[in-house]
Amino acid sequence: MLAQAWMVKLGYRAAASWAAHIIADSQNTANDIQRILRVPAERITTVHCAAPQDQFHPRANAGELQSLREKFGVQPPYVLASSARNWRTRSGQRFASSGTYPCAERREFQTVVYGPEDGINALGERDRWRGLNVRCIGYVKASDLASLFRHAHFFIMPSLYEGFGLPILEAMSCGCPVLTSNGGSLAEIAGQGAQVF
Repeated sequence: MLAQAWMVKLGYRAAASWAAHIIADSQNTANDIQRILRVPAERITTVHCAAPQDQFHPRANAGELQSLREKFGVQPPYVLASSARNWRTRSGQRFASSGTYPCAERREFQTVVYGPEDGINALGERDRWRGLNVRCIGYVKASDLASLFRHAHFFIMPSLYEGFGLPILEAMSCGCPVLTSNGGSLAEIAGQGAQVF
């Protein structure tokens, strides 16, 4: 595994040295490219990604919430989170260790997790985080994801590192409140549009 990682790093270094110019999706990634691949700042341009506005917008359709109930068993109020194959190192432990959500009102929240279930399974026994009332719904179409964002109480992304953080941008585009960590580029992408911890 160490040899494979070394070969990948060597490939990135070679590509970076041959490239006339590099486009990075965040300033954080541009800084990583400078630091890790030793590319001068003048050879890097930052261009942020965008969420497609035809799907990720705050205007809910009639019957949208009922459709979410029928397709995924979603019951408001719910909190939305994303899973990833490498969730253990990205956000899973921080998410699962939270146990419950701090809230002035004492309400029972459902936690809806989209994405690969093997990410959340990497956390181990589900009894440890039973208080989160988790419902894993797997991969979803972009249109369904946008609907989930529009009706969520908030979206949480406690990642330790992200090169960009497209899910928080998609959530904010749908008018969903966002709680995110300052891991990697997340604070940069969130700007004033999210609560960052």
